[in-house]
Amino acid sequence: MHKHRKAFTLLEVVFVVVIIGILASVAIPKVQASRDDARMISIMTSLTTCLNDVGNGYTAKAILFPSTASELGALYSSCKVVNDDSCFGLSGQESNLTVSALSSSDICLKVIQKATSKNLVGVHQFGASSVIE
Repeated sequence: MHKHRKAFTLLEVVFVVVIIGILASVAIPKVQASRDDARMISIMTSLTTCLNDVGNGYTAKAILFPSTASELGALYSSCKVVNDDSCFGLSGQESNLTVSALSSSDICLKVIQKATSKNLVGVHQFGASSVIE
């Protein structure tokens, strides 16, 4: 007579756990990298949108900028998102908007480097339409 097995052997269970571990060790870093890339794109988009909104507001209405980031965020919702990300600080004075780097987290350093290369960090003079480094 043949004996019917009702359970897996220890060796079979260990083998399956090892395979799942190998698959997870390959997949998790790729998911993390994708998440970081998406966050970088989101922060850069928010910063660009904020600068565009502020520029359009200044051009259309000659609005002078509030001096604090919270007041600027209240005026332009896209700037509030930039403040919430904590990678950049925003401050305004008359027709100038200053974008400065705040955080030293890994994701912020990458975003700050990218924003600096695109001339998004610095003083934006909307009356003169230029960026002072």
